[in-house]
Amino acid sequence: MNETPATLPPIPVLPASPEGDFLRRVALWPVRKPLLTPAMLTEIDRPAMIKLAQKHRLLPALSWAVAASGDIALWPELQAVQRRVSIRALRQAAETARLLDLFARAGCRALVLKGQALSLQLYGRADLRMSSDIDFLVDPAMKTVAHNLMVENGFTPTYPVDVETLSFINKDQVYTSNKLRVELHWRLFDNQALLPWSFNELWANRSSVILMESQEAPTLARHHHILYQALHGLKHGWRRARWLVDLTVALQDDTDRKALFALAQHYNLIPALAHTTRLAQSVFEVDLPIPVPIRWHQRAIAGRIDQRIRHLIGIPMTPDDLDLATWAKQRFHEKLLDLLICPSLKGFLIEIKHYFIGIGDVIDAKLPKHLLWAYIAIRPILLLRRMVLRKRTHPRRPQ
Repeated sequence: MNETPATLPPIPVLPASPEGDFLRRVALWPVRKPLLTPAMLTEIDRPAMIKLAQKHRLLPALSWAVAASGDIALWPELQAVQRRVSIRALRQAAETARLLDLFARAGCRALVLKGQALSLQLYGRADLRMSSDIDFLVDPAMKTVAHNLMVENGFTPTYPVDVETLSFINKDQVYTSNKLRVELHWRLFDNQALLPWSFNELWANRSSVILMESQEAPTLARHHHILYQALHGLKHGWRRARWLVDLTVALQDDTDRKALFALAQHYNLIPALAHTTRLAQSVFEVDLPIPVPIRWHQRAIAGRIDQRIRHLIGIPMTPDDLDLATWAKQRFHEKLLDLLICPSLKGFLIEIKHYFIGIGDVIDAKLPKHLLWAYIAIRPILLLRRMVLRKRTHPRRPQ
């Protein structure tokens, strides 16, 4: 029996402005194709519209929707920005293919995450999802091999810690080279109990997409990928509407919706997916009946998740944009959200562990792996040091 999600008080994923309303109208393109008129383009602040679409990774949807209306010639600035986005996407696709080949030659299994792979799975085309980076999930047993390959090919790691130590607390290492950013994941989340799929399981059930010139790229199976994206967007507070658009598109499909809720039931993630469904229905005004009964405690947790998202939604994702008080507030709500999402006691305990050891600690004080427990004792000192340094480098802005 389908269950109609309860009405969710508005959470401003997109701003209440002419630009926000316009972007909401075109966000689901091509699944929902809006009727646009030249008059609508005169009612919005076009530079602000482009900036908002870039922030929420919805520029391709905006550009294609306007082009489909026949009015793209009236907006040359949008054409120029979209051209740059398309060139970047082609460069990322070529680099993805090159790195996959390098991994394969080294015997390192790797899956492409998010980005163009998910775009192809959801929309049948690679150019509807803007990505600032390229994400791979590599075989955890080969993470050092993968790291060495990246360094040998001109990439610089962001975290100055060896990957064996880093993997104790963090899910990935970030690399940059020539304006390209690549993330190598050895697990999907810092908390491996959130989605307890082994790499071997994901590899055995993998799907594949064609990125460019018949280049096949392995990726997560469709419903694994969508559920992962749901938790990824949720953990980041839905501060980019693209993530919620992806879930809205998937949840509108009966087969996808039933499969996702079946997975959520199996992994005790119903509150997270119920929240996501209610939010998508509220923001994009679509009918998304929930195909499983929701128990009272699951409703209560979903309501608590709503509250945390309401606190996070207005906080910028870039730490450099935050003063110390706002940063502390963000971390507080993110940690509470992480605990609410936890599907098991094991996941809860792992999350608590992350309260005592953070990535900043292993960067500031490099201890051998057999002494990692000592971070629990010295973390207050390291945290205080970082807070003082942050206050000096990010002083409160004048009111």
